[in-house]
Amino acid sequence: MINSSLLNCILGPRLYRVHGTAELTGRDYQAKAIESISDRIIRFMVFTCSLGVYSSPILLFFLHRRGFITLSPSVSVSHEYVSTVVRLGGILSIAAFAALITRGVSRLRNSEYVNFISVLNRVKKMSPEEMKNSTFLLNRYDFEFTDWPVDFKWNESSLAEIGKPPVPLARRSHNNTLVDKILSIPCNVLSFLAVHTFGRRMIYPGSVSLLQTLVHPTLVDGRKRLVERHKGRRYKLLAHDGNEIDAMFVDRRSVGTVGQTLVICCEGNAGFYETGITVTPLHTDFSVLGWNHPGFGGSTGIPFPENEVSAVDVVVKFAIDKLGFNEKSILIMGWSIGGFSSSWAAMTYPNIKGLILDACFDDLCPLAIAKMPSTWKPLVVNMVKNYFNLNVSAHLERYPGPILIIRRTQDEIINIREDEPIKTNRANDILNKLFKSRFPILMRDDKVCEILDKWLSGGLENQRSVSRSKNVDPSLCMSMLKSYIKEDEENRSQYPLMIGDELDSIQRSQLILFLASKHFVDFNEQHCAPLPTQIFTEPWNLFNAVKNTSSL
Repeated sequence: MINSSLLNCILGPRLYRVHGTAELTGRDYQAKAIESISDRIIRFMVFTCSLGVYSSPILLFFLHRRGFITLSPSVSVSHEYVSTVVRLGGILSIAAFAALITRGVSRLRNSEYVNFISVLNRVKKMSPEEMKNSTFLLNRYDFEFTDWPVDFKWNESSLAEIGKPPVPLARRSHNNTLVDKILSIPCNVLSFLAVHTFGRRMIYPGSVSLLQTLVHPTLVDGRKRLVERHKGRRYKLLAHDGNEIDAMFVDRRSVGTVGQTLVICCEGNAGFYETGITVTPLHTDFSVLGWNHPGFGGSTGIPFPENEVSAVDVVVKFAIDKLGFNEKSILIMGWSIGGFSSSWAAMTYPNIKGLILDACFDDLCPLAIAKMPSTWKPLVVNMVKNYFNLNVSAHLERYPGPILIIRRTQDEIINIREDEPIKTNRANDILNKLFKSRFPILMRDDKVCEILDKWLSGGLENQRSVSRSKNVDPSLCMSMLKSYIKEDEENRSQYPLMIGDELDSIQRSQLILFLASKHFVDFNEQHCAPLPTQIFTEPWNLFNAVKNTSSL
C-alpha cells in the first residue's frame, strides 16, 4: 500500500520556486533528474490528449478515408482499429501510471519538495479562521495554482446586494419579428460556431493554452519580482460563477500617503498581472491589486463577458472587505480590452476615486468590423453583439466619477484606419460619447463638436494650437463652471451637467476644450509600450476642483 507521504508527492502540484525572504535567498526549485524526466513524460501525454481532442474531426476523416470507419449502411468501426486503440490506450495508461509513481518517488527523496508539500497540506487542513493568519506560509512558494486554497469568496462580502449575481449590460435588442428571427438562424449558428472555435481565442488570445505554455517562464519570473522585490502576496478569489481568480496584492500603505490609494489593474487581451500594467502604479508607490482574466494564468474559466464581470466584481469586493480599502480610496485602471471590466466595475461601484482608461475602445463592434474582411461584417456584428458586447461607453454613461482617458498616438490596434491612426483612434469616440452624456447642452452645438473633433485630430501640438486659437483660459473656464454649480449646488453638482444655455458659442467651445484637456491625455507610443509614470495620474475631479477653487 502506498503511504500517505508518497501519495502526497505523487498527486502534489508542480513546485516552481521558493521565494526569498529577508533572511533567505530565493531559489528556483531544482527537481531531480528522474522527477524532471517523468514530469516531461506526463506533460507530453497531456499535450497529446489535448491535441487529439482538438484534431479529432480531422482524425476521424482520415480514418474514414483509410476504411477504419464506415458510415453506411450504418456507422461501424473495424475490429483492427478497435484492437489497436485498446492496445495503445493500455500502453499509454501504464506509461502514465509509471511516470506518476517515479515522479512521486523522486519528489519524496527531495527534502525541498517534502517541506513544501507538508506546509501545503497543513494549510489545507486548517479552519477558515486559522487560514486567515496562515496562508502567508504558502506565499513562500510558487507552485501550480490549482492547489492553492481559496482565500476569499464573493459571498463573504458585506456589500449591498450580495446575493445578486453580477451581469453585463444587455447584449442586444430582441424586438425582431418572427420572420427576422427565422432568417437569422443560419447567421446565429455560424456565430455560435465562430465564437466557440476561433472567435473567442482571437478576442482573448491570452486564454490559449499554447500561448500560456510559451510565456510560463516569464510569468514565474514576474511573480518572483512582485513577491521578492515588492513584497506582494498572492491570493485565490472565488467568483460568483465558480471561477477561481488569480490575484496579487502589493501593500504600500505603510510607505506614505500615496500608498493609501489602491490601484486595481485590469489587463489587456494577452496581458497578465505578472508582466502587465501593474508596473506603472508600483513605480509611483501606490498600493496595487492585479488579477488575471478567467482562463489566464492561474485563473480558471473562459473570458466571456459574464465571467469577466464576475471576476472583477469579486476582486473589488476582496479589496474592500478583505484588504480594508475604502471604496473612495480605490482607483481602477483598464488597459486595452481591460477597459470593459474596469468600466463595469466603475459603473457598479460608483464611489471609487476614479477610472483610468489606457489605450481602450468605446465599443468592440466597430473595431472588430474594421479589423476583419468586409464580407464578414454580418457575421462579425452578430457574433460581437450576441456574445462579446464589450460596450465600454455604455458603462461610462452610468458612472458619475472622475475619468482619465489615455490615447496612444501611434496605436496600431485601437484605430479604424491605419493611414489615420490618430483621427480614427477609438479613444476619441470614448471622449465624444462621455461628453455627450455628461455635458449634453455643450455637445448639442455642432460648432463645438467640430472644434472638439479638430482638437482630437492631432497630437499635443495640435491641441495646444486649437486651444490658443480659441483663447482658452483655464481660470475663466473654472469660473464659468463654479458660477453654474454655485447657483444650485444641491441639484447640479452631479452629471449630467446642464451648463451651456447661458453661454455663447465661443464660450461653449472654450469650455469644451478646457474639459477635454482635463479628461484626455496623449502618449506618443504604440499600443503595448509601458506607460510612463509621469502620465499615470489620478483623474481630475470636476466637483472637487470647483470646491477647492471656492475655498481659496
